[in-house]
Amino acid sequence: MKKEIIATTLIFAAASFLLTPVLWPFSTDPSALPPGSIMPFFQAFGILSSLTFGIGVSFLLFAWKPMRKADAGFGLPFWTYAALSWSLISWWPHENLHRTTEGNWYALLWIEYGFHATLYISAAIAALYVFTQFTKRS
Repeated sequence: MKKEIIATTLIFAAASFLLTPVLWPFSTDPSALPPGSIMPFFQAFGILSSLTFGIGVSFLLFAWKPMRKADAGFGLPFWTYAALSWSLISWWPHENLHRTTEGNWYALLWIEYGFHATLYISAAIAALYVFTQFTKRS
């Protein structure tokens, strides 16, 4: 199973990385692009968000079966699975949607609230699940 997880992660990471400029084209306005001296740092984030996306897809595909067997009550294993999946997958579209705003502050505000607020909730759900798992054992 370990090889399948690694292969799935790398395939989806590579696919998302290659699809990034197709789905979210870079601006043709030079003033909307970062200076060349810091472009490698943005590219590194692009690689990391694609890798995280690949990990998220692998998590979606391979983690549900073991998570489904967990018993934390109130459907918490499902919500934790969903929260962790979103926490991993959402970085790729979040990061790349920033490029589409080009000074549209309202669009940027929707992107920020849509992603950050849901990630806050996701972190709280994951924390609750971990807390219930450790307090059950005590």
